Amino acid sequence: MNPDFCNIFKEYFDERTIVGEDGNVVTPGKYPAMSGRGINAPEGHKKVLQSTSYFRIKNIQLGYTLPKNIVQKLKINNLRVFVNAVNPFLFTDYIGFDPETTSTEQSGGVRFYPVSKSISVGLSLKL
Repeated sequence: MNPDFCNIFKEYFDERTIVGEDGNVVTPGKYPAMSGRGINAPEGHKKVLQSTSYFRIKNIQLGYTLPKNIVQKLKINNLRVFVNAVNPFLFTDYIGFDPETTSTEQSGGVRFYPVSKSISVGLSLKL
């Protein structure tokens, strides 16, 4: 893979330092040069690394079983309603898609598959 053509975040690209072939800074920016060329490029890549530390709530389940005196009036033995949330919250300073993201390289490009989220609502009824 050519290091001059790779995926980077738009913020890094827009705010990058541009270094000429001679190693001198052509356009100063918030972030160091992002190519393999120039005297500060190898150090520059280290400066844009970021922590992928995170705290994720993987599963929340809330349920309520109706009292017997109410469900017996409806000629039901048991009635429970519930909500289940999978991966509902992620707390991180990471600016990427997801610190747990997996990727695959296909046809020369990297594709990211973030962790999915889902919410389920249910009703458990015993006659």
